[in-house]
Amino acid sequence: MREILFRGKRKDDGKWIDGDLIQSQDKDIAFIHPKANAFTTKESIFVYGLFVKVLPDCIGQFTGLSDKNSNKIFDGDIVKVWYDNKSVNGVIEYHEENSCCLIYVKQYNRRLQPFSHPEMEVVGNMYDNPELLEVED
Repeated sequence: MREILFRGKRKDDGKWIDGDLIQSQDKDIAFIHPKANAFTTKESIFVYGLFVKVLPDCIGQFTGLSDKNSNKIFDGDIVKVWYDNKSVNGVIEYHEENSCCLIYVKQYNRRLQPFSHPEMEVVGNMYDNPELLEVED
């Protein structure tokens, strides 16, 4: 079974945190509860610690994939891939209609399957490093 994990940027200090997502119905308020602060028994799940308020626009779900350096890949990550025999950067996007994550490469206006690129490497994310997606002339 695929690990269900979310990542968000903390509202208080801008650092990234991952864990379980709790979001308001209109999605304007979101919290992440670190999985390290929970444990289970046969009958119950016990949760302790604080829920951390995160910026709703920066939430990304874990794709279930890792890059060549074993870094988890989340929706919104920028990955370096090989396309047309050269290295390019693309952003991971989740598409609900197909229930899958794809790499969008702006330079080629193309979407590629992430699992078809075993040499992909996370180089940043679209929130902290948008300049990595700029197309060179």
